[in-house]
Amino acid sequence: MNTQIYNTKPDSNDDQSSFALYAAARLVVQSYRPYLDRLGVTYPQYMVIRHLHRFGSQTVTQIADQLYLDAGTVTPILKRLEKRDWLTRERSGEDERMVFNRLTPNGHTLALEASQVSRAALNRGRMREDWVKPLVSEAKTLLKHLAA
Repeated sequence: MNTQIYNTKPDSNDDQSSFALYAAARLVVQSYRPYLDRLGVTYPQYMVIRHLHRFGSQTVTQIADQLYLDAGTVTPILKRLEKRDWLTRERSGEDERMVFNRLTPNGHTLALEASQVSRAALNRGRMREDWVKPLVSEAKTLLKHLAA
């Protein structure tokens, strides 16, 4: 079985796959900025709002794990969203250490407004859906391998 996944042999262009992935991710997030600015949210806030809208009430750990973030990054995001009345944070009656985060009606409204952001951002970059889908699929596979 060949365990070599990526050809690490340097070529004349000094290929650095990590840089290409980093730069592409940065530019994708940048393409979202005009749309998210109109909604008054940052990209990480957008991701949390969309996640809670899709999956419902979640703990900090659940959110962090699903979005590949650490809890120390997620907690301040949740506090900011709570201040803007987009989510509530409630302690579990069974275990006080667990805090469940759920969108308020205002948060759900925002999530619905934000549901078109991804398509608009991709259109802004003139990226066709048939071209992006395989990239997203490969990125998800990469995430699974790197997170394992």
